[in-house]
Amino acid sequence: MVWTPDAQTYSVFTTLGFNAVLGFAVMIIFEYFRVRQLDIYTPNLRKDAEEEIPVPTRTVFGWIPKLWALSDDDMLKIAGLDAYVYLRFIKMMFQIGITCCAGLVILFPVYVTAMGNKGVEGINKYSMGNIEQKGDRLWASTAMAYVFTIVFLVHIHREYENFAKARTLFFNGIDKTLPPQMSYTVIVENIPPEYRTSEKLREFFDSLFPGEVLHASMAVHLEALNELVEERHSLLIKLEQAHAEWEASGRKTRPKVAKKSWYSFVCGATNKESAADATTDAIDFYSDQIAIVSEQIFQLQQEATNVSTSGNSIFSRASNIVPEFLSESARALTGRISNVTSTVTSTVDNKLKTLVKDTKLNQLNNIVGDIDLNIVEKMVSGSALVTFRSRRTAAVAAQIPILAEHASAVKVQPAPAPSDIVWANMDASTEHTEGVAFLTSLMYYGGLLFWSIVLTFISLISNLSYLQKYLPFLKSLDTTSYAFLQGILPVVVMLVFLSLVPAVMAFVAERVERRKTSSAIQLEVFRWYFLYQISNVYLLLIAGSTITSISDVINNPTAILEYVSSSLPTTSVFFINYIITTTFSGVPLNIVNIGPFLYYAFVRYFVPEKYLTRRTLFEGPLASSTMAYGTALPSELYLVCIMLLYWIIAPFLLLVSTIYFGANYVALKYNFVYVMTRSYESGGQFWYGLYDNSMFALLVSSVTFLVYVSIKEGTFQAPALVPLPVLVIFAWRYTEQRFKQWSLNVPYSTAVRADLDSHHEEVLETFSEDFIKHPNLLVPRTVYPYPYRLDGHPQLISAEGLVDAVYLEEIPAGEEANAHVSSKKEQIMQQHARSTIVARHTLDEGSDGGRASRASASASSASFLSNIRQHLLLGGRGGGGGGSQGYHSNGHHDATGSEVSSMTGGVSLQQVDDLEAAAFDRKGSKSKSNSRAVSTSSSSASPMHPHPATADEQRDDDADIESSAPSVSTGDTTDKRKKKRSLGLKRMFTGKKKETA
Repeated sequence: MVWTPDAQTYSVFTTLGFNAVLGFAVMIIFEYFRVRQLDIYTPNLRKDAEEEIPVPTRTVFGWIPKLWALSDDDMLKIAGLDAYVYLRFIKMMFQIGITCCAGLVILFPVYVTAMGNKGVEGINKYSMGNIEQKGDRLWASTAMAYVFTIVFLVHIHREYENFAKARTLFFNGIDKTLPPQMSYTVIVENIPPEYRTSEKLREFFDSLFPGEVLHASMAVHLEALNELVEERHSLLIKLEQAHAEWEASGRKTRPKVAKKSWYSFVCGATNKESAADATTDAIDFYSDQIAIVSEQIFQLQQEATNVSTSGNSIFSRASNIVPEFLSESARALTGRISNVTSTVTSTVDNKLKTLVKDTKLNQLNNIVGDIDLNIVEKMVSGSALVTFRSRRTAAVAAQIPILAEHASAVKVQPAPAPSDIVWANMDASTEHTEGVAFLTSLMYYGGLLFWSIVLTFISLISNLSYLQKYLPFLKSLDTTSYAFLQGILPVVVMLVFLSLVPAVMAFVAERVERRKTSSAIQLEVFRWYFLYQISNVYLLLIAGSTITSISDVINNPTAILEYVSSSLPTTSVFFINYIITTTFSGVPLNIVNIGPFLYYAFVRYFVPEKYLTRRTLFEGPLASSTMAYGTALPSELYLVCIMLLYWIIAPFLLLVSTIYFGANYVALKYNFVYVMTRSYESGGQFWYGLYDNSMFALLVSSVTFLVYVSIKEGTFQAPALVPLPVLVIFAWRYTEQRFKQWSLNVPYSTAVRADLDSHHEEVLETFSEDFIKHPNLLVPRTVYPYPYRLDGHPQLISAEGLVDAVYLEEIPAGEEANAHVSSKKEQIMQQHARSTIVARHTLDEGSDGGRASRASASASSASFLSNIRQHLLLGGRGGGGGGSQGYHSNGHHDATGSEVSSMTGGVSLQQVDDLEAAAFDRKGSKSKSNSRAVSTSSSSASPMHPHPATADEQRDDDADIESSAPSVSTGDTTDKRKKKRSLGLKRMFTGKKKETA
């Protein structure tokens, strides 16, 4: 007899089969491109200066053991405390799931062998829905409820304790990526108007903490400056692209641009002649506009600094203004600079016109004096950053509720990292943020009513038997198609709706509420998104149980308990399909990084390399990706809520949830190690929400289970479950009281130890007032476009698809790229070699293309180092000349000439020996065969060699390598070289001391 599954069971198998095939296909794609698209799948590895990241192996899924071997301490060092908390939480849920799954050997037999209830079939027989009313088997469920709850409470208690210890290490400065000055700085809000200059604020804090104030900086309204900086950045992009078009044409055709819109916008032109539709040379035009905008930025920086420091307004030095300054164009520029005070500026402008006519400049100071205070009030906000000389003072200031009786509203908190601050919102007042937050709270609560309508609609979709009344064609579907729609469609609709909610919440938190830090924005999204997520579970239960029986509920309201009781096991099928889809499709799609992968593939294959600029790549497909904790963590808690709600009632959900947490742990670890970068660090602030929401989910789960057992008429089992919610509440309060205060603020003893450290004064010497200033106040007056190509590196992307390692270097603002690279010759050269060896180490050795690519990379690296050696032996006389390159030069120079001469300054022969030892002795004689192989097969450039090498040239390079080593390495030098082959440099390139590549 052939077993025929029911519709719900068939939908689970169909969902599992479809997603398993899709997930497997996605992972095969990932494994193929992982070793070929290093800039997408291991960008952190190529930029790893301290060699903390392990190099993944070439074997299929060989990266999983490498990641699993990374300890939690390693992850704390590599990814930071926020990522550490996230990973530890997922790992904790996996461990809880594994432990509780042992109880399934009891629950499954108890459920499936029960007498059964009418209508319960298929997969639902493995749930409590198959236990009859008043059945003695409820005792097994009751006992396992206590066991599972205790397991959860023990694990989360230990995790809170571990977090408190990690938080202490964070306070002690274990995270070296964060500037030390952050620990000495506080953010001050609600500053009274009389203290709203840097000088007066410093005097205020100095009166409270004499001799302890190092720097103070007021936040200023900088809308105009922010717009100008963004405008200049946009112009730089256009200038670089225009130059790329010129170079791509062989310098035959200079690109043109219509100057009307740009000239009118930037310069405020209004006459017909200046705003004509004439075209002009794009390179010259954009260069001129950058110069104009740069001057405007510089002037506004000066005025904003004056206002912030001492309250001097834009017109405070008006007595020194000459009549020429009051010309039409100058006043237009002044109006642009001062648009943050448009009303005041308009008043001043009208009075200035009168003064110009009457030439009564001696009255100017009196007029400006009347409105000076008004301008200052409009430009200066009530927020500031203050740096102290000791951590003790910063800790005390941040934890005192009221600093002074006449400034009771002043609020002081530890300063976030500069990268965490949303500088555009620094001037927002707490009154604005709190007031708007109250209104948005009302909006979100109202949105929950609409959300229930959305979930009701999803419930309708998931009930195809109900839809058949309105869509008759569904009756004609075959069994497979019907089951596919039954399992997949509602899950997809749910995921689409859920993906839209956090984007809206993040926009509201940043643009409407104007929260000051990225972590505060993500925490706000976290708080509200979780509320919507947990409402999904219970609204779906209510909708699923009543939508087909709404008339019965109206006639008999008490019947709702019966419907909810019957729907708890059966509605679990929807959640099983949801978790299966998230596990087998969602997790692989997250690790394959599908968005950047497709974007980069489009750029590589549809945009010729000669038209690409560095900025196009690194602000496009190769832009750094970060973790949106406010979106990710509620999604994890959503699955935690489902798991806790159903781990006794429908244990299949416990099983699939455990698989999800295990798979997601590996995927997240890969992304944190190899792909994602930290745009901010909150110091693990998300843990408090994770803990509270997890305990809330456990409490609600306990109460729900108690009610469900009561509905099942468990006469003795229901009273036995009454202490369970009480146990959860007690454990919740106990754990929080023990660890929260310990981890919430900097312990005073920690601050004292830091101040007594012998290096304390040295640390203070590194502090700068610029640390607490708006970054746009510090942008350089002169900026340089990134050259079309750097000297000696004519290829941005090699034939193997790798970005040349030289272009990975971030160029500080205000520095010319070629000059910066020239000043870091040694570091760039070492990065060249490491990046190439990492690429060779991760390329697929099994394919001919992989062998050829590795051989090309190895020989190119050898050629590069050999040329440097020859240049040094000749005393710097070898090679052709290649001058410095501005953005008007093409940068096409011979690799043996200008590249070497521009890279060898300060590099010794011993360092060349060291790099050669690492490059050619990683696999003994095999490196020589790889070098010879490229002489017959290499026909394209590599990341290390900017031009394709012919066979003869490559053989000459190989001969140079073999002959040059004995001539310069003798005696002790040779011994040192051999030692570094086996120890130091192999560790540098592989990340482990004893591992061979």
